[in-house]
Amino acid sequence: MNELIKINNDKELGPVVSSRTVAEELGRRHSHILDGLNSIVAKRDYGSLIIESQYKDAQGKMRKEYLLTKDGFTLYMFNIQGHNDFKMAYINRFNEMEQVIKQNQLQIPSTPMEALKLMFEAQGETKQQVEAIKGQVIELKENVRLDAGEYGYIGKRVQERVTETIKKFSYSNTSKVRSKLLKNLNGDIKRIANVSTRSQLRQKDFDPVLEFINTWEPSSATQYQLRQMEAEEVAQ
Repeated sequence: MNELIKINNDKELGPVVSSRTVAEELGRRHSHILDGLNSIVAKRDYGSLIIESQYKDAQGKMRKEYLLTKDGFTLYMFNIQGHNDFKMAYINRFNEMEQVIKQNQLQIPSTPMEALKLMFEAQGETKQQVEAIKGQVIELKENVRLDAGEYGYIGKRVQERVTETIKKFSYSNTSKVRSKLLKNLNGDIKRIANVSTRSQLRQKDFDPVLEFINTWEPSSATQYQLRQMEAEEVAQ
């Protein structure tokens, strides 16, 4: 990060930073930043922190962007991995600008050295705010649905556990037996995670569900039904 991010003083919103500027400073596509912000806004009403806006592109077309307040910027940055120095520097810079605005003495830092000075001056006050935002971010992350890789891994472990169960109980590896075991296991997963479908699993469910799958065994009722099925097949 060679330059400090530009923070604008909006007459109505106060200090804000454009999602386009965040994308430029992080070296990411603006569309990628928009996807992340859309996900955050969709989970909870953060409309006062992450404000939808528009800008005119080089062809004169109106395009979507977000204007991030200090807390909106903090929420987004702590929702992505890394960039810790970047996060702290600009959170502090936001904070200092807010203080100056309240005193009607707005002086936006024009050089990296000025911004660095503001960072150290605001360090103590910002720590408490950062901790509060961290708590919101943790809650947000825990309630995000599993990504495709995580969801696929749980599905893979479900199939593997069914195979392990068939071997352990010496069941016939038929489609009927697998279907019965899958129904039992998936039903148990939904019950312990308190969801209606497996696709509703959240990040907070990932580790507990995997641990449950690893030790799962079919219910007594399912075991009885499978024994009956196999007895009927033998009788035929």
